[in-house]
Amino acid sequence: MSARASSGTASPAALFVDRRPGSRRSDGNEVAAFVTYRPRQRGSLGEVMYALRRCSFVALITSAVLAGGLPVEPAVARPADGQQTAIAVTVPTASDGRLVELPTKLNDRGQVVGAVIAAPFTVTTVVWRAGTIAELGPASPPGAALNPRDISEQGQVVGMRQPTFDQGVPFSWRRGQLVELPIETAAGVASDVSDRGWALGVQSDSPFLGGTPVAWTPTGELVTLPELQPGTVPSGDVAGTSRINDRGQVALDLLVDGTSRAAVWQVGGAVTLLPTLGGPSSRAVAINRRGDVVGQSSTAGGPSHAFLWRARDRRIVDLGTLTGAGNSQGLGLNDRGDVIGLSSGADGRVRPFLWRAGTMTELPTLGGTSFSPAAFPVDIDNRGRVVGNAEIPGFPGGPSHAVLWQDGQIVDLGALAAPTDPTMASLALDINERGQILGNLLTAPAGHAVLWTLRP
Repeated sequence: MSARASSGTASPAALFVDRRPGSRRSDGNEVAAFVTYRPRQRGSLGEVMYALRRCSFVALITSAVLAGGLPVEPAVARPADGQQTAIAVTVPTASDGRLVELPTKLNDRGQVVGAVIAAPFTVTTVVWRAGTIAELGPASPPGAALNPRDISEQGQVVGMRQPTFDQGVPFSWRRGQLVELPIETAAGVASDVSDRGWALGVQSDSPFLGGTPVAWTPTGELVTLPELQPGTVPSGDVAGTSRINDRGQVALDLLVDGTSRAAVWQVGGAVTLLPTLGGPSSRAVAINRRGDVVGQSSTAGGPSHAFLWRARDRRIVDLGTLTGAGNSQGLGLNDRGDVIGLSSGADGRVRPFLWRAGTMTELPTLGGTSFSPAAFPVDIDNRGRVVGNAEIPGFPGGPSHAVLWQDGQIVDLGALAAPTDPTMASLALDINERGQILGNLLTAPAGHAVLWTLRP
């Protein structure tokens, strides 16, 4: 079992806001706020399955969108001792002033995949960067638009094109060219793309069903799974959960005689089942550049724990739990092998954690108590900065705000994006290696993209 450390809590930090309405950055985009934090001092699951936690968090966000009107406590920033963090807040817009909505992903070049929506109900999928917009295709009705899923560091976008509402064709877009990716069935979707152009997705008889995992080489050739052992089939839950790295390695789940098992597929080669933590089942969630895999496995004693499969020594590591009891679930990792996830205890509460070099540390929340978990990590960069979402206090039932965890402390990003309306819900989606955080400010009807940029 992993060692455990408590992150503790910090006293409220002083908040200095240099707000210059209408001011513009050198890239021509409006700065909604520029905020500097100076800390005063620092004070001293039933089984947690990823899919179930995502459903719980959807319920949290839904409650946040529907709620409004009651006062809440002021947002509190808690950076580490002796450090100052300035955060610029930018609202990506098109040249004609339309907001970029439905944000999906962000890469290290600062490119944001999203859409601009215009009357009468037409959607144009775009890539935004520093005030410029590249359109992936012509405007379409909402039910027939391009559905982007991921973007690589080279600006390659993959997803699903919907000629009609009940059709789905995987696509790849790069440098102004949209290409349909080959499949062997009636429908498919490309859900992930690596920086070297490897793409991952599924093919099926319907865009609304699961399907069989497939991959595409950097030149666009279709690669299907090799023949599996008798009694072994794909789990059918691939799109949106499996990932592919620059080596063409895929983390996915198989059903072996009806039991879920985490596996690694070397595209064009073999599929390897990963060992469990002593129990019969496991699930894979993410894979990094080195081939390390994070997920959840049942143990010999019954509870399910987060695991890290280390490719370098082909060893599975039990990450344990925060309290020594209950369950845990890995949700993501960076290239250094730091893991984010959730852990439950004997009290039934679910808490977010960061695991690094053998130590699992509880991540602080904003103080909300209506939901479990009260905070949910979604992404981590290679410097160990974590982004996610947390329920704010003083408003039972919601809303949630986008948050940043850095050096064990929490910063309320949602309060910076909507400083005059603390009940406005927001959602963090992604963080890149430049310290840019992509999120969604959940205004009616669909919300719009927001970009927080960390300044040392």
